[in-house]
Amino acid sequence: MTVTLRPREPERITPDGGVRCSYLLRDNGRPIGELVLSTDGDPPRRGRIDHLWVAESERRRGRGGIALLAAEEVLRSRGCDRVRALLPLPPGEAGDHGEAEEGAVAAAHLAETFGYRPLGVALRRVPVEGRAAGAATAAEGAGVAIPRLGRGLDPALLRIVTGPSAGPEARFRAPRAGRTGGARGAEVLDAAEEAARAAGAVSLVVCTGPGRSPDEAECRERGYRFGHLLVGKPLG
Repeated sequence: MTVTLRPREPERITPDGGVRCSYLLRDNGRPIGELVLSTDGDPPRRGRIDHLWVAESERRRGRGGIALLAAEEVLRSRGCDRVRALLPLPPGEAGDHGEAEEGAVAAAHLAETFGYRPLGVALRRVPVEGRAAGAATAAEGAGVAIPRLGRGLDPALLRIVTGPSAGPEARFRAPRAGRTGGARGAEVLDAAEEAARAAGAVSLVVCTGPGRSPDEAECRERGYRFGHLLVGKPLG
């Protein structure tokens, strides 16, 4: 078994100076899956596994683990010190997400085996209500500033990616509670949704967790659903 990565297209430089690259997974030249990676532009660089898919007929044969190790090596070569990924919530944790696919269990097991730890949960809202007709869409990989989050908050950005719905998706890491200069979770969501609409996004994902605002309950009250688990690890 010889699993290799083959670039699908030339790597793209994102507007913030990061890199986004897409690969085919091949076993002795035969396509068996897909991988999409991206990095932040500013040091310390953080890497993201935006997409990792292995064909159903090729699963449970070690392909996913090999692909994950290859992804980490690529991100290390880009100078990344950490990596993050979104996983489907496995059964028992999905809440009103509905029945989890079998692949969710395998993905969670794979991540745990390779040292990934939960960082929080990501919830999606589709569509971002009130999106302006004809709004100009920010380029994929762009970092869009979120205004009016109050003094004392670290610079906050939406990241524009290709989402599962028909159109661009904005992703946002909720700030730590107590660092929003007095802004409440609802106000942070208002500002993030406004920035997503201005960027032309059709959906918004908020990644939250312990000590972050808005929290999961606030997001669900606003209509966010389809949770995913946010995991990460240092790249030594």
